[in-house]
Amino acid sequence: MIKNLNETTGYKIRNVSLLLINKINQNFIKKGFDITAEQLKMLVVLWESDGKTQNELGESVGKFKTSVTKIIDGLEKRKLIQRAPHPTDRRANVIYLTEVGKNIKKQLEPIIEHTLSEAHKNISNEKLIVFHEVLNQIEKNLK
Repeated sequence: MIKNLNETTGYKIRNVSLLLINKINQNFIKKGFDITAEQLKMLVVLWESDGKTQNELGESVGKFKTSVTKIIDGLEKRKLIQRAPHPTDRRANVIYLTEVGKNIKKQLEPIIEHTLSEAHKNISNEKLIVFHEVLNQIEKNLK
């Protein structure tokens, strides 16, 4: 029987995730970037493989269509991405990085690395490897 929900795996994962998202958002703001962690997720997907449909982006980041549209609108407003008509599906758009969106990666990476080093402070590489292995196994178990 669960005595304290605050000590369950799900609670801990969600809490740490929210703290990390808030910290990265704060660190972006401190450095003058008007980008959220949610928008960053989409940028990362596009940095790895530019030219995705909105549905593909949503699947990649685990978001529903309405959320994806809002995030894409924000990225487009910041001139980081552009929509283009899908070549064979009139109902779909393909999302591409602009030059600004491609180049901002170099500016954001040090902020992301700094945020992760803050989060990983006083944790050995060995423990981080085990932690990632455990998270990967939990993810596999739940799929």
